[in-house]
Amino acid sequence: ARCQANTFDGEHCRYGALTDTIRTLLKNYNVLTARTTRRNTYDEFLRKLFEQGLYSDVTFVVDERTFPLHRCVLAARSSFFREALESRWHNKRYINLTKAKFNAESFEAIIRYLYTNCCEIALEYIDSVKALAKSCRLPHLIDLIERKKHEIDEWQASKTARSNIYRLVLEPEE
Repeated sequence: ARCQANTFDGEHCRYGALTDTIRTLLKNYNVLTARTTRRNTYDEFLRKLFEQGLYSDVTFVVDERTFPLHRCVLAARSSFFREALESRWHNKRYINLTKAKFNAESFEAIIRYLYTNCCEIALEYIDSVKALAKSCRLPHLIDLIERKKHEIDEWQASKTARSNIYRLVLEPEE
């Protein structure tokens, strides 16, 4: 292993030089990120609403996948959804998007972002998610995707990049 700061080889080299006592301490050390320390009841409530579908009042179907959702969350987070739920989807509890020009994975990424401000996007779906975000009038999400994709492209072009990246992870900015 080469001890270089920008490689995982350097990390292995450092850990190899540790005593058993220090190595055990490091393995048992739990790290909290800024995101987890700031996790609050409201964020957890919205995440659970999305993941469990509790108390949903509208269900979307994309590629035969169902998404039990909440009108109030969709309307509060997206002017597109607000207008659609007040007009063409007003009395509908079941909305089938079979002729949609996007897939279920892209729809899920958008909806997860609306609920949690976080999402993961497979690189193969980035263009689809961006197009859907544009339709849903989410310019901040488009900007976030483009900036994160640019970071990945720069990292992969650098000499230190040795692995492939398959997913883009978006989290709220600090």
